[in-house]
Amino acid sequence: MTKNNIAREQNSEPVLRFLKARTIVYRKANLLVGLQILLTAVVPALMAVAGIWLLDWKSLFALAGLSIALVDMLIIDRRLGKLSVDAAKLAEEFDCRLFSLPWSEILVGQRLSPETVQGYVVKFRQKKEPAILNWYPEAVSTIPRYLGVLLCQRTNLWYDSELRSHYAALIKWAGVVGFILCFVLAWRLNYTLQTTVLSIFSPMFPFFAWSIRTYWRQTDVSAAQARNLSSAETLWKQAVRGTLSETKLWPEIRDLQNAIYARRSASPLILPFLYSVLRPGMENRMSVAAEKFIEDSGLNS
Repeated sequence: MTKNNIAREQNSEPVLRFLKARTIVYRKANLLVGLQILLTAVVPALMAVAGIWLLDWKSLFALAGLSIALVDMLIIDRRLGKLSVDAAKLAEEFDCRLFSLPWSEILVGQRLSPETVQGYVVKFRQKKEPAILNWYPEAVSTIPRYLGVLLCQRTNLWYDSELRSHYAALIKWAGVVGFILCFVLAWRLNYTLQTTVLSIFSPMFPFFAWSIRTYWRQTDVSAAQARNLSSAETLWKQAVRGTLSETKLWPEIRDLQNAIYARRSASPLILPFLYSVLRPGMENRMSVAAEKFIEDSGLNS
């Protein structure tokens, strides 16, 4: 039985266009992420290896490593932050229109202009549309709208926290393995401490700085989303039990949406390949979990 139109409306053009625009923002951001990986991981690794034979260049490689780290922090990272905010605003517009929530100008600021949104939308290729259809589980249409909105928020929070947790673990182990390999390389080549620092660790500094920064950012966001997830589940239990009325729940939903936006806008991007690999399995788990929540609550009986 259909009790709300969330499942249908999320695929309608007036709402879906904001996901299309966000896809283009992420496409631009992913190019920057690729450049960031090239500069902070590939180039430093090449300099560290080249330093084995070009010991006279060790000071130049060390300077290059520090310069790359500065360029990453001062230019690339800042630009990625701006794109993350735009993407978060587009996701917020999608949610607000779909859930019929008021726009929180105090927290979010002004909407992106219609011209800006349309500028992104026209660059969207229709063959990519299946990837953004049915953004939220279709099962939410079988429960009252206010509960459907809350369940959508809950699935959103779980998805984001889980994805970032996986990414943080990947970055952590990449940094640890890289650090160990640098020591092994220095030991095998019988480098002095000074040569080790100048020839290996200074050129690799951009990678270590990026991996540490990214790990802590992703961990912090994942933990914050997990806390928000706990809040969403508490609200769900109260609403299902009838201790929290629909009238009182809507302000809580808006507050939860504020928390979701705050994390979206401050969240660093995830490597595209990891998202592509994890997404199919996570979406299946998300849909099954939504159906389980509804079944356990007895709302569809």
